[in-house]
Amino acid sequence: MITKKSFTTDPEVYRVASELQSCLKICHKTYIGWMVLVNYLWKNEEVRSIIQRGHRYNMEEISKFAKNLLENFTIYFEVRLK
Repeated sequence: MITKKSFTTDPEVYRVASELQSCLKICHKTYIGWMVLVNYLWKNEEVRSIIQRGHRYNMEEISKFAKNLLENFTIYFEVRLK
């Protein structure tokens, strides 16, 4: 069983989160902080298990993550107004 700490220090998680952040900025004109994206990857059990198995995501898959994240944002995150 992987812990959240070991997951967040995994170089592949860094790469996927970085590419996801770039895709969101460039393709969807949306900025979401890096740590928020790492938490999204952690909460998404399917993605988490695939990363653990050593699969390297390509840009098409990253783009699908970005689209899914934006479509289902409230499933993964709580929106708070200041």
